Amino acid sequence: MKWSTDRINYFIERRNSNLSNNQNRMLNSLLNRKSHHITLDRLICTPQGSDTPVYITKPQTIVEQARLHFQTHAGSTSSAIYNSIEDLSEP
Repeated sequence: MKWSTDRINYFIERRNSNLSNNQNRMLNSLLNRKSHHITLDRLICTPQGSDTPVYITKPQTIVEQARLHFQTHAGSTSSAIYNSIEDLSEP
């Protein structure tokens, strides 16, 4: 019985903490949403101005190409292209 009460109290505290500190986690929990992650370790793309596909395995280049894709081709409403976290403006 003691273990159950401690566990219940832990989750109550966690939920209260999420309410004030991590709304994203709280909403995901309330809506039963699961986070989905993908791992990109290789990429085939056709560089602009070329007809020949290129096979990329270099992690930094994959990150750059994925960022470029999601900022320009995947329905982004922003015209800004960010290359690093330092490019973002302060809130």
